[in-house]
Amino acid sequence: MQMKHKIEQHLLNTAQVIEQLDIEQITVVAHQMQQCFSNDGVVYTCGNGGSGSTASHFSGDIMKGLSYGQKKRLKSICLNDNITSMMALANDVSYADIFVELLKNVLTPNDMLIVFSGSGNSPNIVNAITYANKCGAFSVAICGFNGGQAKTLATASIHAAIDDMEIAENVHVAIFHALKVCFM
Repeated sequence: MQMKHKIEQHLLNTAQVIEQLDIEQITVVAHQMQQCFSNDGVVYTCGNGGSGSTASHFSGDIMKGLSYGQKKRLKSICLNDNITSMMALANDVSYADIFVELLKNVLTPNDMLIVFSGSGNSPNIVNAITYANKCGAFSVAICGFNGGQAKTLATASIHAAIDDMEIAENVHVAIFHALKVCFM
């Protein structure tokens, strides 16, 4: 019975956080994705750990789920999918610079950066947002806990306000699927 209760509580907590999301912010991000598409821009994503997996999943959904069979395609690249470059930068430069150094090679004002972060305070995430803003690209923080620096630095933020990483990650996936359905 205790196991069933834990499952129910986890799902209930996830649903409550989803209900509290700022739909207007999600809509702003969806409109910006449409603008990025119209301007032939690229949606760059990144994150650490499980959030990195979410970033990769979202880019994959954009590249296949939204673009397959279409004449014009929304382009997306997940920065943390380039393991060789990331590890070389982490080893030779700084882990805090693994995303910003990759962005310096490719980011334009027509592009957007979407970061996924539990805390919103990882230096590599904060540095990437700061650089995207400096370049005139639209930056988005999809974050949990109190949102951290990413929430305040990004052009737009979608905040899953909960101090539980698993629930924040559940909600982050729901957010990117909500963004994806805007294009289907």
